[in-house]
Amino acid sequence: MSAGNDSPHDLIIVGAGPAGISAAINAQKSGLNYLLLEKTDHIADTIHCYQKGKFVMAEPLAIPLRGGLWMEPTTRETLLGRWSDAVRSHGVKIEFNAGVKEITRRDGQFHITTGDKQFAARRVVLAMGTQGNPRRLGVPGEDLPHVQTRLADPDAYADQDIVVVGGGDAAIEIALALAAKNRVTMAVRTPEFVRVKDSLERQALDKARKRQLTIHFNSAIEKIEAGSVAIKLSESVISVKARVVIVKIGAIPPRPFLESCGIEFPSKEREAMPVLSKSFETNVPGLFLIGAAGGRELVKHCINQGHEVVEHLCGRSVQPADEALLSEKLNFLAGAVSDRIASIASKVPVLSGASEAQIRELLLSSQFHRMAGGEFVFRQNDFSESFYMILDGQVDVLVKSDDGRERAVAALGPAQFFGEMSLISGRRRSASIRVAKPALLWEASRKAMLKFLHTTPPAKRLVDRGFLVHAFQSYLFPNVEYSSLAKLAGMANVLKFEKGGVIVKEGDPGDAFYFLRMGTVKVSKTSEGREVVLAYLAAGQYFGEMALLSGEPRTATVSAVNKVEVIQVLKGDFLAFLESAPECKEPIRQEINRRQQRNVEVELRPEMAELGRFMIGQEVVVGDNVLLIDQDKCVRCDYCVKACEAVHADGQTRIKRVGIIHANLLVPNSCRHCENPLCMTDCPPGDAIVRDPRGEVYIRDNCIGCGKCAENCPYGNIFMVHPKPIPPSFSLTQWVGRLLGRSEPASAEPTHDNERAFAVKCDLCRGIVGGPSCVRSCPTGAVMRLNPMEYYQRMQTKVLGRQGAESRAE
Repeated sequence: MSAGNDSPHDLIIVGAGPAGISAAINAQKSGLNYLLLEKTDHIADTIHCYQKGKFVMAEPLAIPLRGGLWMEPTTRETLLGRWSDAVRSHGVKIEFNAGVKEITRRDGQFHITTGDKQFAARRVVLAMGTQGNPRRLGVPGEDLPHVQTRLADPDAYADQDIVVVGGGDAAIEIALALAAKNRVTMAVRTPEFVRVKDSLERQALDKARKRQLTIHFNSAIEKIEAGSVAIKLSESVISVKARVVIVKIGAIPPRPFLESCGIEFPSKEREAMPVLSKSFETNVPGLFLIGAAGGRELVKHCINQGHEVVEHLCGRSVQPADEALLSEKLNFLAGAVSDRIASIASKVPVLSGASEAQIRELLLSSQFHRMAGGEFVFRQNDFSESFYMILDGQVDVLVKSDDGRERAVAALGPAQFFGEMSLISGRRRSASIRVAKPALLWEASRKAMLKFLHTTPPAKRLVDRGFLVHAFQSYLFPNVEYSSLAKLAGMANVLKFEKGGVIVKEGDPGDAFYFLRMGTVKVSKTSEGREVVLAYLAAGQYFGEMALLSGEPRTATVSAVNKVEVIQVLKGDFLAFLESAPECKEPIRQEINRRQQRNVEVELRPEMAELGRFMIGQEVVVGDNVLLIDQDKCVRCDYCVKACEAVHADGQTRIKRVGIIHANLLVPNSCRHCENPLCMTDCPPGDAIVRDPRGEVYIRDNCIGCGKCAENCPYGNIFMVHPKPIPPSFSLTQWVGRLLGRSEPASAEPTHDNERAFAVKCDLCRGIVGGPSCVRSCPTGAVMRLNPMEYYQRMQTKVLGRQGAESRAE
């Protein structure tokens, strides 16, 4: 094996992504004897393999960029071009096709082995991503040249037979991008799409229904040949034509390689990150870890860490790029940010097990509030989703009963948290929070907190347990002591069901009690050979209690309307708890009586079941503010549409008087302000489309016109609009010149006030006194905008009222 260099380098950097390139540029400027090793034949492999034209954001926007590597929001192509120019202009010493196989430490230095070379270095910086190597199928033919692991340019394929292997987000994105011009087949190992974005699942299944995409669930690849793929189904093996095969089944994370280098992990949890020093040094002296593999995935963080690690190596004092920003956020504490974080972490159990890097990431999307006694943090039924940790003081949890009165069900103090119920369920606040004693609260945004929980398993377990206790406390057993509820929560299980999944089945014995934690379920039974929808339940409601208390079999089937999470308490544990708290039995018995009366009414009036089926089938139940038009009252004047056009400066209507119809009710095409707004997922700026506490989903001025929200809306109620041309200015001189027969200058062409398109959707006439203009402008009162507490009853009254009138007329 030949030597890469006779004398040891001061530094070897592994990985030419943003972190590695940034480190190399600083090493070059600092005069170090260094080398950058890259396993591929190009820089920034992850970004290089993005689809053509993909937009890359420069997040977090609030922190400064350090070093000599450019970064601004731009396309994949522009970014790679600018980075390639930087590598050339700085004279970065880089060796391509040099995948590192082994790193060992002996005789006071590191020995790095690539394919056919060895290098020695006093210190090593690992700047690898988290993707690792693509997973392999382990079947004959997977090394054939037409088998790929990434899609570079969907437009490069037309009229071809393509097989996409995998059922995750990336696989669906590729299949959707190719399906428009090609014959695409997906081979998915699971019986349905699991853990994918709802918007992508909808698009894929919709194309499958239209026969624009073929999906084989419960399938496995048996063999790949030059022009075909053998796909094993449950009872047969089929041969599918395939000129191209794209395998997207995930990647092997770099943890095994890191452990082979001697790097230790704090636990065996898959999401666990190595413990690093302030200078990014691992437990192995002289071995440093930066970038995504070290817990900071965003490109801007990677660039900054690459610059900072070389500053540390050169003995220069350097503060993290987010130091000033976080110092201001934590201005109620003294010392360096690291010391302040350590002080808070010791008092907040949710942070236990988290690294400083993870806490810094969370702090960037956090705010701190000093609140006086009597102030409300939020009100019951608000549509906010932040998570709160109590650093000092005390708050009361208040729940409004059916008679409209608020009562305190719990008091929370330092080291405790609240807001996890809306964080997890995505629904309105289940209780009000009022400050009892002057308090200092830490508010973390939903997106940042969910990411934190995903990468910090101990925190997730703690929050999940808190959710169970608070759920029981708020919805079921408000007068039971916290310790007793905590014991009950310890017996519970959290189960997940995909859309259509059956949770309990009619006729089965009652073996458990269920509390709905996230999503919506349908309660139905079979009558005369057809399904009768009895009710639908949303997060915060429960089911399964009838069979437990009566001892009779299940009287109805409960199935998932969308993705659902339920809390399950087994029969023995639940009944034992009720025996220990007999005061809890009566509210449950009262609810059983109400449900039994409702079920009888539905069975006697089939039209109620039909209405319920319509609302669930058309997903009206997922809306938080649904627009309805009573066709019996509507005179087709179109005032609702004209009023919508008039109140918006762009002149674009947000309502179309067409849509789905049931009996005399029209659900027009207009934003429903969904309880779980898919339009808010994948927003590149992160906050261009947001929801306020009242539930209004609206688009802010920082929209970049990417169209993601429009793509993700499952109902087509967001659309992209190109700005109208601005007529050219016309001066008196030009008017005189025209009279004299002079030609107009070539530049006098219509221009646009903004060249990019922008997204348009209903914002419930946000900021306009009186509320939605469409409702106010209707001369007959046919137009209604209703929330979940109103629309089922109003729809039922109008539909049944009309049918009753028709019956009397007959």
